[in-house]
Amino acid sequence: MNEKQPPRTAAERIRTLAQAALNADQTVDQVDQVLDDLDQSLEGLNRAVGGLEDSLEYFDNTLKKLNGTLTRLEGIVDRVERMVDVAESLMSPVAATESAVRGVLGVFRRK
Repeated sequence: MNEKQPPRTAAERIRTLAQAALNADQTVDQVDQVLDDLDQSLEGLNRAVGGLEDSLEYFDNTLKKLNGTLTRLEGIVDRVERMVDVAESLMSPVAATESAVRGVLGVFRRK
């Protein structure tokens, strides 16, 4: 069962070594191709990340401008609210006078 093989000849050993060298060379070529493809992919990813960074910077600047606009708008709303409060306080005597005049006119109309 465990028969010994006759020793290999020098030509067989050289053939085996040559085949191993060819296989190793082919493997190196394949690894080299994979690395080239990876390099191209990383360059593309780098460009995409650069574009994303530019977009985020633009978005950040837009948000800063929007925040400034909202701050100014809040100031305008505060001033308008104060104007409305002043107008309401000025109109309350007029409304009271109008109500009194209507009451008097209503008395005269009923008579």
